[in-house]
Amino acid sequence: GLTSLKLFRAEAIARAERQSIECAIERGREFANEIIPLHSTFTNGLSGHKVPAFLNHPDEVKFASPEAEAEQLASALEWIKKVPREVYRDGVMLANRLECWSMYFTKPLAASEAVMEPCSPSFCTMVLHLYPILINSRGKETSGDFPNLVHLFQSWFGKLQDEKNQRQATDLLAQANRLQLNGPWPKLPRPVGTDLDEV
Repeated sequence: GLTSLKLFRAEAIARAERQSIECAIERGREFANEIIPLHSTFTNGLSGHKVPAFLNHPDEVKFASPEAEAEQLASALEWIKKVPREVYRDGVMLANRLECWSMYFTKPLAASEAVMEPCSPSFCTMVLHLYPILINSRGKETSGDFPNLVHLFQSWFGKLQDEKNQRQATDLLAQANRLQLNGPWPKLPRPVGTDLDEV
C-alpha cells in the first residue's frame, strides 16, 4: 500500500512538472510570435516621434513601493506628454499583455527556468521601455498595479544583475535605449516551418 502510494505521488509530481514545462514552452512561443511584435510596434512609435529614453541607468527602476515610484511620477508625466496617444495606447496594451503572460510564471503555472534564459533579456527590456507608463498607472483605481509583471521583472532582472551577469544587466538599458533611438525596425521573419503548413 505505501509503495503504491509513493509511486502514485511520484508519478503525479512528474506529470505536474512535465505539464509545467510544456506550458512554459507554449508561453515562449506566445512571447516570440505575439508579444515581441507588440513591443516592436511600441518602440517604432517612440522612435518615429523621436521620444527620448526615460531611464539612464537600471538603478532608476524603483518598483519597491508607491512612495518610491511617486518620486519619479512627475518626470514620468512629462515624458508621457511627449508620447502620441496611439503610441501610449500601444504601450498600455503591451503592459497588460505582459501582466497576463507573467502570471503563468508567478503563480506558478509554468516553469520559469525553462524560458528565463531566452526570454528574460527581452522581457526586461520591454519593462524598461514601459517603466514611465507603469509607474503612472500603478495605484490608480482605473488601472491595476501589474503585480505579476513587477514580480517577474524583479526576479529575472535580479538574476541578470548577479555577479556572473553583472555586465549583461548593466548593458541591457543601453541596448534598450539604442533600440528606441535607432528604429524603426523591420518586421520579424515568419517562424520556421510556417510556410510548410500552406503547402
